[in-house]
Amino acid sequence: FSTNYYRETTKITLSYFRIMKTCHLLWTVVTVVTATINDAAADKSDAADRSTAARSHGRSTGSAPTQKNIILFMTDDQDVTSNSIDPSIMPRLNKLFREEGMEFLNYYVPTGLCCPSRATILRGQYCHNTKIFDLGDLNNSTYKSGGWSKFLDTGLEKETMATLLQSAGYDTAMIGKYLNGYDLFDEKAKLHKPPGWNHWMGKLNQANYYGPAFAADGESVLETNETVYVTDFMRDWALEFLTDGRDPSKPFFLMLTPIAPHAPAKPAKRHKHMFPDAKFPRYDSFNPSDDIQRQRPAWIKNMPPLTNEQIDDMDHFYRNRLRSLQAVDESLESIVEMLDKLGLTDDTFFIYTSDNGVVSE
Repeated sequence: FSTNYYRETTKITLSYFRIMKTCHLLWTVVTVVTATINDAAADKSDAADRSTAARSHGRSTGSAPTQKNIILFMTDDQDVTSNSIDPSIMPRLNKLFREEGMEFLNYYVPTGLCCPSRATILRGQYCHNTKIFDLGDLNNSTYKSGGWSKFLDTGLEKETMATLLQSAGYDTAMIGKYLNGYDLFDEKAKLHKPPGWNHWMGKLNQANYYGPAFAADGESVLETNETVYVTDFMRDWALEFLTDGRDPSKPFFLMLTPIAPHAPAKPAKRHKHMFPDAKFPRYDSFNPSDDIQRQRPAWIKNMPPLTNEQIDDMDHFYRNRLRSLQAVDESLESIVEMLDKLGLTDDTFFIYTSDNGVVSE
């Protein structure tokens, strides 16, 4: 189940929403965005009413209510069953959000796959409405099953939460992974900037944790060298946006989508030796007895037990997933500190989630 947190004190208003293996924050995001847009319309109407009343009575109007800023921080393939947000794994997340938060449990991922889930989050529709069913794996001459190209060709980009927030007066910014297929390093992706985004840094060469490349505002490709770690670069870009890149006269919507802990889950060098003894959880489904295995569905009941070599590889991958999340944890703290420094904390909703969990073969 998803665990979602909302933190509110006299000093700070932040939100933490985590969406994992079978869970979805769709309705939370849609609710926040819809409420924000409705509030913006109400503010304009109220301001007009006050202006009319003030003119008729000869009084000054005062300022309209402030629209809340929104930060949506979305990891890639982070699942609840791997214990990846335990205090021992992501201590900053736990300290800043979980210890003082409200927990929401009932969010579900109807399609636990990157592109369909991301399309759902962007559009507020399930995949039977978006028709984005997978990553585009089944594309052929007569049918497109998913992927960014289908999202683009069918016009789904024309109305997303970015376009809606932009129309409500928000300064919108996005950096990181977009939809599967956009990340291909080709001419089409280089020059494309989706509607609704004032500031755009769509990640290319998706698997590159070091030396990432980005399509900068759909105008040029920004390439980094092999010393640059992708999560750190995204953190610094977000901090620069908060301090100097945004329009201070407008509320902002900032979306960060790092690729951690998605395979190949390469951690930052400073974290590569952490959790040396960590092992992926051994649930009841792990290497069951032959009697139990024979009761499984046909497509898995004849699978042989995992070998020691396979188990070692899975443990190694699991450790790297946890390690790759350390830069994410650090980034959350840096962004929270910057919001405090700029005096934006009370006016900002901070949403943390994952697109979906991971299913490993």
